[in-house]
This record gives sequence, structure tokens and C-alpha cells, in this order.
Amino acid sequence: MSTGDVEEILAAYGTGDTGDGPVPARLVEHAEIKENGWDLNIGRYLKTAAAKTADVSTALAALREAQQGLHQAEAKLDERLKAAGYA
Repeated sequence: MSTGDVEEILAAYGTGDTGDGPVPARLVEHAEIKENGWDLNIGRYLKTAAAKTADVSTALAALREAQQGLHQAEAKLDERLKAAGYA
């Protein structure tokens, strides 16, 4: 959470204006919290947008590409360590 996020939460608390900023906020009455058994779980009081679903084939392709880059970097490191007499 950034300093700006904290400031937005404090402003919402102080003014009662929750706005539509990057940090969702909602003022909750004590009675509602009591009804929920004093449960302060954020998800109980704020509904957030569902996470974007990932395209599995695209994600797997990106993973394979990243792994290939890692293997190439490891091979280059091994070469340099051998050249320096460490392996």
C-alpha cells in the first residue's frame, strides 16, 4: 500500500466521501460489524472486481520463454565461472 493509498483511506474516513479512487473504501457502521460477529475481513465489506482470467496457452508460452532465457543465462554464467577458474 502506497502513501497515497493511506492518505485516500484517511480522507475517506475523515470526510465520509469514499470516492472512486484506486483504493476501494466504504464506511461501515458498528452495527453492521456487530451483525457480522465483529469480523473485520475486508472482503466482507468491500466487493472488488474479479481478477482478469489468464489465457493458459499464452501464459505457458511466456513461462517457456522465460525458462529458456533462464537456461541461457545459467549457461553463460557457467562459462564465465569456468573461465575464471571456479568450476
